[in-house]
Amino acid sequence: MGGKDKAATSGGGGGGGGSVGSHMLLLGSVLFLVSWCVPVIRGQEVVGGLGDVAKVLSGSPDSFLQPGSAPDWLHGWPAFRFAWDLLLGEVMPGNVEWKQRLLGSSCLTNGLMVVAILGALVRARSGLLGFLLIGCAWVNASWIYLTEKNPLQWAAAGYWLWLVSFVLVGLGSMFARKRSG
Repeated sequence: MGGKDKAATSGGGGGGGGSVGSHMLLLGSVLFLVSWCVPVIRGQEVVGGLGDVAKVLSGSPDSFLQPGSAPDWLHGWPAFRFAWDLLLGEVMPGNVEWKQRLLGSSCLTNGLMVVAILGALVRARSGLLGFLLIGCAWVNASWIYLTEKNPLQWAAAGYWLWLVSFVLVGLGSMFARKRSG
């Protein structure tokens, strides 16, 4: 009988799925935050070092090297700005417009991730939000399957951490949802 009371008060109830989901949410959130502080492309040493990504897209890097205002340690900011410029800017020579816009839309996925992290902090988790984050991961992975160069040659740790964070938070949101049901 003591074991039964212990199980009832532990909050598990769902075979541990909620705990796994919570751990995935936490790990994914931490990876997302760390990814903004780690170089996104190889050779990125300072803010604004995204010329290699522009070369991957067969365009001129000059228009994408404007770092905006951000501390030097915030490597994700110029990557965000680069994607934003792809989304809203003119089509770069040699690019197909829909591909450039899809790559550029990856900057918008960060907003949904922030909503998911804030939701997890207040324990407002949603399976739908998790599903949307998995979709965001697909959009973010477009940098792998739509660019001409091998991502192992240009992508640095920040990109991979960022991509994996969407999968983890997405799955975590779905698993954590089972716990509250």
